[in-house]
Amino acid sequence: MEFKAFIEDETYRFIKDRYLHKGKGRPKGIPKDIVRNNKILVQLSHLREEGHFSWSQVDVWVEEIFPESRLMEGALTRFRNMIDAARSTFSTLEPDLKEDFLNKDIDFNYISKTCDSLGITRSTISNPPDTPLDPPLNICNELIIDLEIFRRSHSHLLNKKFLIRWLHCLTGLNISKLPSAVDSVFKKYTFLNKQAHRNPTALKQFLVSEFSLHLNLTPVSSPTLTNDISISSM
Repeated sequence: MEFKAFIEDETYRFIKDRYLHKGKGRPKGIPKDIVRNNKILVQLSHLREEGHFSWSQVDVWVEEIFPESRLMEGALTRFRNMIDAARSTFSTLEPDLKEDFLNKDIDFNYISKTCDSLGITRSTISNPPDTPLDPPLNICNELIIDLEIFRRSHSHLLNKKFLIRWLHCLTGLNISKLPSAVDSVFKKYTFLNKQAHRNPTALKQFLVSEFSLHLNLTPVSSPTLTNDISISSM
């Protein structure tokens, strides 16, 4: 089944008419009975790509479709992450699993795809493990970026001390050297992100590279970790 066959329905046609079309006949307002599940996140991702819209424009759509987002701290960043992750997850699923995924309710505890692979959610992030994992994990720079971005916008849930504890317990790296390593990774990410329109490959390679106390560009065998383990199951 082709991609559009999965996502095209009454809701898709409505939001397409609402946000892509201009002039007379453009629908007004959002139906109260609109279904808010993973499918609508994938639909928004596709419409953004199809219409070459910026994230700031998608933010307007999100605030209309999810009015409760206006009361949620950091909601727009969370929705951007969820939209990207929903599309990414959908693309990697086998055909017989795609429909079930689309019909699932949106998980508002979600932080990012890399955090999700470790069982790190908004509910668990304030409680890092008490002891380092054995064996430790090899994690990628993308996880560092996701956690640091989350920390900066949600300091009441994750402060710098807890972030360092998380990383120490995950990797076993020297806890006294982790703060400067995190700062270096984020500084490098900020630079590469600004240059992404010129050299997107450099940013992608950096994100999947293994995190260490010294910057390197060695890819992790899995974009997040090499050990198949979930922190939430410990």
